[in-house]
Amino acid sequence: MATLALVMLGFNSPALATTQYRPTAGVSQAEPDPDDCRRPKSLSLPAITVGPEGYDECQGRPGATGPTGPMGDTGPTGATGPQGEPGEPGAVGATGPTGPTGAAGVSGFEVVSEQFQAPNNPGVNQFFSAVCPDGKVAIAGGYNFVQPEAPAGVLVTDNRPGPTNPPERWVIAIRNNSGGNVIFNVYASCVVAS
Repeated sequence: MATLALVMLGFNSPALATTQYRPTAGVSQAEPDPDDCRRPKSLSLPAITVGPEGYDECQGRPGATGPTGPMGDTGPTGATGPQGEPGEPGAVGATGPTGPTGAAGVSGFEVVSEQFQAPNNPGVNQFFSAVCPDGKVAIAGGYNFVQPEAPAGVLVTDNRPGPTNPPERWVIAIRNNSGGNVIFNVYASCVVAS
């Protein structure tokens, strides 16, 4: 009884009347029901009289996912990238099929020549020819003067293959108005007839 009397006297004592309760800062009260979203507020204010304990507001539940937004505009074309490194050489391809047989080429090519002397015969064509060997035809030909090398008054009036088809010789015609004889060669380029 003596102890209880001292406590009661202490509350009635003027010296103790000004003593106020100071709660420890940051100390929370008892944990609430786990199913209750409210939480007790911490008592951290200094030199206050302890009153009823308040509660934080409850946090709402997450809302439903909103609708998908519209597609955005196409972005600008990016800059051209740098040139890539050269690739490795490809494998060798398969051999192609054999091509068709080509046309027969010429064979047995040779040049024959004969030398002639054309007498002076004004106004008259004189014919001379270089003849290919048997089995060959003339594909080209010509002539050249031997004496004199550039005779005056001599005209070459024909220079062609002939007279058969295919031609077996090369023919030239000379009109000698020089007043003297003219010596010249006639040539024929011959190949095997195909």
